[in-house]
Amino acid sequence: TVTFAPIHPVLVGAAAAPTFQPALLDIAAGEIVTWVWQSDGFAVVSGTPPAADGLFCSPGDTACDSAPALPALTVYRHQFTGTGTFPYFDPTSGMTGSITVH
Repeated sequence: TVTFAPIHPVLVGAAAAPTFQPALLDIAAGEIVTWVWQSDGFAVVSGTPPAADGLFCSPGDTACDSAPALPALTVYRHQFTGTGTFPYFDPTSGMTGSITVH
């Protein structure tokens, strides 16, 4: 039997507004958050502005100190395996969000 982890979508820059929608998520350990770019020029970086903590970042969880701004229709996924609260932000727009994993 194949089991798939639940996926939680977050819109990045919907209607070109500098927001993550929803900005706050509560999920269970093992679930996946999928950020979907609705407009150009944003990034997802874990930590609190202006400091990246290196836990996750778009587009592929590498070079988190300098995550690039990405174009519309980009999709970035991260599976949260541990519990805790994981803040994230976009370095250029000031957008912030947070994932709480139970």
